[in-house]
Amino acid sequence: MESLPPMLHWLTHQLERHRFGVPVILPTREQQPPFAYSVGLSLHGLPELIVVGLAEPGGALIQRLGRAALDGAVDLRAGAVLAAAAGFGSPCRLDPVRAEWVDRYPLMLQSLAVDHVEVLQVVVPDLGGRWPEDPLSDPGMALLQGLLARPQPFRLPVRRAAEADRYHRRTAAGPSVLIPVIEGADRWNGQHELVHARHAADGGLELTQPPCLADWVPAGARVALGPPPEGVDVSSAGCAGAVAQVVDDAGMHSLAFQHRVSRHRDRSRVEAAFDQLAARPPPGRAVLSTTTSSWHVCTTDPHAVRARLRPLIRDGLLVEQPLLSSVEDLIGPCNHPRCHEHRR
Repeated sequence: MESLPPMLHWLTHQLERHRFGVPVILPTREQQPPFAYSVGLSLHGLPELIVVGLAEPGGALIQRLGRAALDGAVDLRAGAVLAAAAGFGSPCRLDPVRAEWVDRYPLMLQSLAVDHVEVLQVVVPDLGGRWPEDPLSDPGMALLQGLLARPQPFRLPVRRAAEADRYHRRTAAGPSVLIPVIEGADRWNGQHELVHARHAADGGLELTQPPCLADWVPAGARVALGPPPEGVDVSSAGCAGAVAQVVDDAGMHSLAFQHRVSRHRDRSRVEAAFDQLAARPPPGRAVLSTTTSSWHVCTTDPHAVRARLRPLIRDGLLVEQPLLSSVEDLIGPCNHPRCHEHRR
């Protein structure tokens, strides 16, 4: 057992001791949905379970439901609505999961020697008892709790309030476009992000705001649009359509950074560095946006941007995040000499 990879070592221990395990997958970016799922219930003739949009609460819910099902107290079947969710304090609904979502979520089910694994999604309502598909349901629950029984799981797109982005407060009145969130090589995670754009002189559209999740389309890119996907609510978003193709990326590359500060003085230092980068960008072009804890930069010279931010990275106040859509194959490795220049 000692030679097994850590996750398989953990799974083997869970199966031997508890009959199933529950991995909890936390997001690497804000507004990415966390999820938890079971591994091992199918070895006992039961469906596996997944909860999307909830991390630790979702894991606890699956543990209770799994134990109750193994004891024969709960019948896990598609379409069932369970009152109080086996003592969890909230009702829940068991929805079937489409095959493409079983394949696209990084489930460890392939580790099990089972020919066919049925997966059910555990869906919970908001505090008012409304399910995520209800237009009146709590937006926070609907934003993260995608419904995997549908080809378009997330009813609401990821969007940032104008006041939350210190560099784009004045562009909120312009058109917006929907961009599918791609994780890994051509792997859509079911989300769309709503990003600000502007009309170019030739009638095309150009992104003016770096996406926080859909980083395969940089700010400055010229895009061709198609209609918004069916099932995504953009009725109040001023949406011009969904990105169907990047016509010209304008030589721009995406970078993402997360701050790790606890003191106001350190936060001010990070903000000042990005404000200076926005006011005096390196040769070429740089467009910035922010979320609560991260900073997104689209630039024609990523190495110069890293060099400018190097003191913050060196002091542990800032960490560069990997892109969701690729492994830096377009912008070069971080050991590029210009990325390691110490500038103050």
